[in-house]
Amino acid sequence: MLILNATLTNASLNDATLANSFISNANLTNAHLDNAIMTNADLGNATLTNVSLNDATLANSFISNATLINALIPNADLTNANLGNATLTNASLTDATLANSFISNANLTNADLTNADPIKAFFL
Repeated sequence: MLILNATLTNASLNDATLANSFISNANLTNAHLDNAIMTNADLGNATLTNVSLNDATLANSFISNATLINALIPNADLTNANLGNATLTNASLTDATLANSFISNANLTNADLTNADPIKAFFL
């Protein structure tokens, strides 16, 4: 699915299957993507401010340079995800799986990583 430069503010996409989608440069402010399957999705440069991604699957996704301020991402699977240069200020990543994720130069100011699993994650 190709969703480049789209404006999807306040979208309700709970339980959506968006695996292998190109959603780069999209504005998903206040969107609800709880339980969404977004494996291998490209969310590069996307605006995900105040987004809800509870229990979402984002394994192998490209989320580099994305803005995830105040994002709710608890229990999400971010295995092998690329979050390089992402802004995760005040984001909640409680109980998230971050195994082998690339989180280099990401802004994690006040992010909540309680019980997150960062095994082999790259925080350079």
